[in-house]
Amino acid sequence: MTRKPIFWLIFLLLSIGGILFAVRYFGQAFPLVNLDLRMNRQQAMDKARQLAKENGWGTPQFRQAASFQLDSTTQHYVELEAGGNDAFRQMLKGDFYSPYTWVVRHFQEGEKHEVLLRFTPAGKFYGFTEQLPEDEPGAVLTAEAALAMAETVATDKWDIDLNAYQQIESSKETRPGGRVDHTFVYERPNPKINQEINQGHYRLTLVIGGDRLTALNHRVKIPEEFDLRYKEMRSANDTIAFVANIVMVLIYILGGCVIGSFFLLRQDWIIWKPALYLGVFVAALQALAQLNQLPLSWMGYDTALPASSHILQQLIGTVGTFIIFTVLMTLSFMGAESLSRKAFPRHLQLWQIWSPEVASSTAVVGRTIGGYLLLGLMLAFVVGFYFINSRLLGWWSPSEVLFNPDVLAVYFPWLSSIAVSLQAGFWEECLFRAVPLAGAALLGKRFGHRRLWIVAAFILQAIVFGAGHANYPAQPAYARLIELIVPSCLFASVYLVYGLLPVVVLHYVYDVVLIALPLFVSNTAGIWFNQMMVILLVLIPIWILIYARFRMGSWHPAPEAAFNRAWSPTKPPAAIETNRPEITTDSNHLADQANEIKTSSRWLILGVGVIGLFLWIFFGQFQNPIPAFEINGSEALVKAKETLKSQQIDLGQSWQATRLNQGGVGQTDRFVWQQGGKEVHQQMLDNYLDLPRWVVRYAQFDPEIELTERAEEYLVHLKYDGTLDKIVHQLPEVRDGATLSEEEAREVAHPALVQRFQLDPNQLEEISADLQKRPNRRDWTFTFRDHANYLIQETADGLIGEARITVRLAGDEVVDAYRYVHVPEKWKRWERENNSLLDMVKTSLGLLPILVTLAGFILAIVSWSRGNFSVPIFIKFSILLSVVFIFDSANGWATTKYFFNTSEPLTNQFLFALGQSLIQGLSASLGLALIAGLLKRWRQPQTSLSNLQAGLLGIAIGLAAVGLTTCLTKLSPSLAPFWPDFSGVSTYFPFVASPIAVISRYFAMTVTLALTIVGLDYFTASWLRRRVLGSIGLVVLVVAMISSGVDSFAKLGWVGGGTALFCLAAYILALRFHLSLLPIIVGTILSLDQVQPIMCGPYPGARPGAVLSLIVLILLTCYIVQGIRYQEKEISTV
Repeated sequence: MTRKPIFWLIFLLLSIGGILFAVRYFGQAFPLVNLDLRMNRQQAMDKARQLAKENGWGTPQFRQAASFQLDSTTQHYVELEAGGNDAFRQMLKGDFYSPYTWVVRHFQEGEKHEVLLRFTPAGKFYGFTEQLPEDEPGAVLTAEAALAMAETVATDKWDIDLNAYQQIESSKETRPGGRVDHTFVYERPNPKINQEINQGHYRLTLVIGGDRLTALNHRVKIPEEFDLRYKEMRSANDTIAFVANIVMVLIYILGGCVIGSFFLLRQDWIIWKPALYLGVFVAALQALAQLNQLPLSWMGYDTALPASSHILQQLIGTVGTFIIFTVLMTLSFMGAESLSRKAFPRHLQLWQIWSPEVASSTAVVGRTIGGYLLLGLMLAFVVGFYFINSRLLGWWSPSEVLFNPDVLAVYFPWLSSIAVSLQAGFWEECLFRAVPLAGAALLGKRFGHRRLWIVAAFILQAIVFGAGHANYPAQPAYARLIELIVPSCLFASVYLVYGLLPVVVLHYVYDVVLIALPLFVSNTAGIWFNQMMVILLVLIPIWILIYARFRMGSWHPAPEAAFNRAWSPTKPPAAIETNRPEITTDSNHLADQANEIKTSSRWLILGVGVIGLFLWIFFGQFQNPIPAFEINGSEALVKAKETLKSQQIDLGQSWQATRLNQGGVGQTDRFVWQQGGKEVHQQMLDNYLDLPRWVVRYAQFDPEIELTERAEEYLVHLKYDGTLDKIVHQLPEVRDGATLSEEEAREVAHPALVQRFQLDPNQLEEISADLQKRPNRRDWTFTFRDHANYLIQETADGLIGEARITVRLAGDEVVDAYRYVHVPEKWKRWERENNSLLDMVKTSLGLLPILVTLAGFILAIVSWSRGNFSVPIFIKFSILLSVVFIFDSANGWATTKYFFNTSEPLTNQFLFALGQSLIQGLSASLGLALIAGLLKRWRQPQTSLSNLQAGLLGIAIGLAAVGLTTCLTKLSPSLAPFWPDFSGVSTYFPFVASPIAVISRYFAMTVTLALTIVGLDYFTASWLRRRVLGSIGLVVLVVAMISSGVDSFAKLGWVGGGTALFCLAAYILALRFHLSLLPIIVGTILSLDQVQPIMCGPYPGARPGAVLSLIVLILLTCYIVQGIRYQEKEISTV
């Protein structure tokens, strides 16, 4: 039928009709808004520059960035609870608030002083914020004088009608530079956004910095109730999408692409090179599209960093994107094409479709043109669907503008639509269509009932594809799922009959049309070039057909060789008979290895091991400078309950208690340590620096309780010994309370200073009093500076910080009070600047172990398919590591549950946490097991050592490694204090937390290092060739493995470099001869790590846990070493 002209004529007419229908009803189907957009990006920046110059805002020299932004929170509130999409359109026409604004940023590298200016789409000035450095001096005005100045400037300079507002909040803050900043908040009594329930207020904020206006901003106060309801609503969307992603990962990627490709690889059905080329091409386009956004990225640039660092960060992110997409795309394309080629013989071979001989065939022409013609039907369906659900069903989709000026802010506006559409067209159709359907066809062929398998996969792919897009803002939560079921069925039907080409073309063109639409409604000068580029690139399949027709000279039927049925695998490679691949050509090499480790080298290793032991004892940290936890999690829950009862706080059965341990080195600790030194840091602990503590959270998750009531929480802070530190009471915004004046609130706050901290309010300096107006109460926050008890009085750079105390009031109740060290803004920026380059180096280095591990995964799968793999080792390791992971996740569930949100259903959050943990843990377990199975067969021939010799040498190398790293770490500059590892205390069974962690670390270190050693063996042909390159590679890789744990270039050089050179020496002297030493070395290193918790006992259960870890390490090491040595004996007899 498809060969008859009448078919194509009807098809063409239907497509044209669909396009005409879509154009006619597009505006009625979609909630579009019409903006009075009379200012473009360049005009916004020009106007901002002019205003900054006239008013003296910012620095004299500055750079500019601009973005067209939407206050989406206000939009969602208006559309969902204050009148719908029509009400939002009316807001855009009014003068009370502009949700869309041009935001122009003036900034300068190395300067905190910057300005944000806002303009309406029509070009009217709409506010600004000038950020002054906190240490910049300025005037000290009274609140009355500052208010008069703010209102005068706002009225006379910026034509603000303050008669329409009421002042509702005021605050002041004394900055470290002596300047006093005042903030005043005004609110319109009428109108309100939601008049029916008297919610949603238009507000105006004025800020006086010293003696000038530094901020004038309009905003909408969104009720807390809506925020909670919106989170609850969005939770359903996210859960649907998350379940779809789980199915995608487990069934499509793991089941179809990985396992399916594995079986096809064994049968020699995999064609990987074209998949790799296409994957690299699509990934490169995604990377270029990311770089294309660089002009907009300057809106988020941290001026504490050099501009070059910002660009490098973007480049590193782009490289990461390229690597991830290359792997994912290649795997998906390879799996989809190979499965399709075997499952559907009547389909054209994908990798030959665009060769001149095949592309000029009528079959390819028909499939390509058909893909384009289906566009009209797709557009008609989507427009019709949205017309029905919005007009008849009342479903919600957020309003949108047809043209977003940010589209033109990038380097190449046409690139984004093409890159995103090409990725979606190829990848989504391969993964979401071809993999499940072709996989089901093959399973049906293998187990029977082929049609039933395909029908089941047909239904599954429709649901998964729709659910995967459910996280778009839309209501009901299943709206996108329902919307995409029909297109999914259409795509799947076309694929089953005609293969991937027509659905890829359709998906690509459809996405280009929707994404590039803003370019075609713009009338900006020069936009024609971008429009032409989109048109030229969206017709790429057509250009390929024309080129092929020109090359071949005529249209013709597809050759038989172009179909899947014509393809057959070559003869599968013979299984490798030996247990390992032979790569060395030196026949005397194994004989030379009989000498293996020289006697002098053995004595050297033993001697260095003894030295390492002494270094470890001398430089090791065996005393705990931080008090240990004296109670465990269960005892903390009991203490918290008793504490609440003693405070006459009676909570009902609906309240659930969860606990979390807090303690660790933060920025405040680093600041005090570096600026004040060790003694000052030690003295400030437990007053202005926190010690380890328990936080017991009481919250309500019952869905029958009102959301606003669920916003109430109690946080009981217990010190390490179980004594009460404080109780934090978090109140819902709508809760009734007192409306105290500033003086009345101060009279409540001062006694709290005495009661909580035994501090005389008269000896403190009040530096801020901040008022927040709630619907039925007034909340105050007071901050004080403590000069007398602050121990850092003088530093070389003058950055001493401040000791501060904050007291928070809700109504007349003190809901929180705490002490802290205020870290100077300049020091924070200095630290970020110093760390920026180090972080980028660490990120770049961190890619190397990932790539090596990924290569190990791929090699393991290929080796398994070729019979050169130890399946028993894989099964043993995968089971053991999976059990360890599951128990670890279950043991740490208390920490996971602590962070659950009361506004979202517990079931949804449970699914999220469980799904993420399972995927991460099982992926790591199976990955390590795969590499272990590979290494079992891929080791070089090695002679055997006696048990005593192996034990002594392995322990000696481990002692030397620990001693060296301990010494180098101790001698490197110390940027932070030492804190023991408290992570195990938060688990249900603290005494098994350490053994579980040790097992994971042991296998990860052993397998990763073994992969590195075996890889180095093969690269250097057992140290016969390419020694220099091999040495450099090993050193760089070891530095990369260690880099994540260092905090300075000095440590990266000393510790990382020293450890890397030691590893190279260990490999040359011993490990290249005897891989069985590696488990002993790793076991020794991890065993020495257990000495510190045994001696210090940082929490209950830490000591028995460390002892149990030692036993586990000994058993694991003996088991693995014996397995390796047994194989060595087998090899030595060959």
